Amino acid sequence: MQAFDNSKQSTGRTTQSCGYCRTTGHSIKDCPYIKHDHDEWKAFRVPHTSPTLNTPIGRWIMRDYSYWTKQIDKYYPKWERWQQPRTSGGRAVSASPRRCGFCRGEGHTRRDCPEMAKIYKDLLQANRNYRQSLYDTFVTKLGIGVGAVLKVQKDNGRWNEPSIDERLVTIDGFSMDSANLFMTSGAYNLDRDYCGEIVVTFLNEETGARQRHNSLKIKDMIDAEGRALATKSYNYWAQSEYVQTIAPSTQPLAPEWVDEGAEAFTWLLKKRDKEWLVERGMLDIIEAWK
Repeated sequence: MQAFDNSKQSTGRTTQSCGYCRTTGHSIKDCPYIKHDHDEWKAFRVPHTSPTLNTPIGRWIMRDYSYWTKQIDKYYPKWERWQQPRTSGGRAVSASPRRCGFCRGEGHTRRDCPEMAKIYKDLLQANRNYRQSLYDTFVTKLGIGVGAVLKVQKDNGRWNEPSIDERLVTIDGFSMDSANLFMTSGAYNLDRDYCGEIVVTFLNEETGARQRHNSLKIKDMIDAEGRALATKSYNYWAQSEYVQTIAPSTQPLAPEWVDEGAEAFTWLLKKRDKEWLVERGMLDIIEAWK
């Protein structure tokens, strides 16, 4: 999962960024913009001169003020909680009961959240089932892997002058290390950094040229049970379309590959809450594959 990889610096520490304005270098508790924006909206004034318009989230809120107010409603209460007096250990001095950062329930935290524990368990099983289907399709059925010889085609013509170029290629690089079940997400529901990718590198048998592709375009990319293994938009990023396997790979992925990826999901549930997962359709995907 690229989002997990990006969260790590060379020191192994996560890169700090603000949930409200999306600026790096500070968190929501230190955001210099959110109180000003909140007060302006509360006074029924659109904060046209707000510095937030120049932050990474600016291009979104300028197009949709309703999204701006939703961001305020979501993050201002978090900012307010951080302004409360705190103990030397950083805990808020408050008589109110503990509230879970994942499910928003009272009386517990993420560490002992039963709902988060269940989702994590279901997520691991669902991802294993998904990766098993990928393995069965790419490795077992199609024989794709390092050393495989494929016939592929590419549309080189114009819309009114179609021209299909077929050629033989040898795969000299093949990785599905970051692939996960969220590759089945809709095109606009989830940032691709959370979906992973399939990376294929070809050697053109005729020219000897080396070409790198994110995924291999395969029509009707479905498993044996008829479930889509990737959305159409993801599947059609690649330039070359698979036609047939001439010679299968002699270096297939190890079967243990299907069980990898748990560390990224631990990070995901630690950094995101249930509402975030629901908004992006991720719980529905887990349910479909578990």
